[in-house]
Amino acid sequence: MDTNPVRNDVGPVDTGPLPDAPGGSDAGRDAFAPADAGRDAPDVCGGVTCMAFQRCEAGACVDYPNCRGDGTCPTPGDVCRSRRCVPGGTDIDGDGDPAATDCDETNPLRSSRLPEICDTIDNNCNGAADDGDPSAMCEDSPTGGTCRAGGVCACDPGSYDIDRSAPGCECVAMPGATQGTSCGGAIDLGDIADTGGTMTVTGNAIDREVWYRFRAVDTADTTCDQFNVGIHLTGAAAEHEIWVVRGACDTGTTCTAGTYTDYNFAMDFREDRGGTLTGQCPCWTGTPVDNVSPCEDNSTVISVRVRRRDGAPRACSSYTLTLTNGVD
Repeated sequence: MDTNPVRNDVGPVDTGPLPDAPGGSDAGRDAFAPADAGRDAPDVCGGVTCMAFQRCEAGACVDYPNCRGDGTCPTPGDVCRSRRCVPGGTDIDGDGDPAATDCDETNPLRSSRLPEICDTIDNNCNGAADDGDPSAMCEDSPTGGTCRAGGVCACDPGSYDIDRSAPGCECVAMPGATQGTSCGGAIDLGDIADTGGTMTVTGNAIDREVWYRFRAVDTADTTCDQFNVGIHLTGAAAEHEIWVVRGACDTGTTCTAGTYTDYNFAMDFREDRGGTLTGQCPCWTGTPVDNVSPCEDNSTVISVRVRRRDGAPRACSSYTLTLTNGVD
């Protein structure tokens, strides 16, 4: 008789590690627990908030596993961010973009949900920096303009971003930014004779002053001088002013300091000013005439500066400068 009968209450025999056990052996993890147990646990452990790229596991903050780049994380759904295997649905930097689509989980200013701005950084995580519309990337820049090399928002010389509600540098200097920059470098308009000559120029004066020069010609007279130079600023005159130099830039006569939109220099009148006979209408040539001025050649070079008045708002509004001789 067998004195060692088989016992039917013996449990199943251990036949080796489970097929899914990593490394071919039981690593101490519950064989029936899901492989990612604890990965989605809150990031607060016993009242302590875990640092970035850490998770709470078994009541303690632990680092996410190391990685060498995308594709090196062993757990499906993980992505390599800052050399850590992070669950793709995790938003570490709190910018609303999960790690799976966020190229930089250390910077909330880089996200697939953000527009590209001009700063040499790939803001929208598409793999390229400053590759958006050059004007749109500078819409929120204090300087405005368009995106330039080096992540700088600016306009080309002679162009301006005045209207910040519209992208780009919509205002262009008129005349060109290198023209008429000083009295000595004034734009030469030629001669304007006192036979009724008229000339009109237009422009804008944004962040600068514009100089024009012309020669007011006094044609030969015998009885009455028609010389009467008029300079009239119209258009956005409320925003601009003129300043006049009659003669050489360094030694000529300037108009009285102040804000002007009109200027006149004339000889076509006859007037006693404080006991001094002035004006040349009438005037004489050859034989002097008592109490009558001689007909003289009063031709002169006149330079006119146009600029925006102090305190005038920055705008692209244009002015019109009308120059006459023998008309007023």
